[in-house]
Amino acid sequence: MLNPDSVGSTFAGTDSVTLSQSEIDAFCAVIGESNTTIAPLKCAATIESYRVAAGNEIVSVRSDLHRDGKLVISAWSTLVVRA
Repeated sequence: MLNPDSVGSTFAGTDSVTLSQSEIDAFCAVIGESNTTIAPLKCAATIESYRVAAGNEIVSVRSDLHRDGKLVISAWSTLVVRA
């Protein structure tokens, strides 16, 4: 069970990740980016919300990708931990 006090906590990603150029090209195609020289991408994930519904835990997480200290894109995920 997630501690509700963790809402608002941000977790930094690793300092470096090795990606192939084809992986970078595929990611850029998905987000509509034509500049494929965007690596390295730095990532941080923030727990935005937590609630319990019908005994299931529902967690919303925002992932922010940064390049050169500037926000490139944010993506949200909703995770459900079934009871």
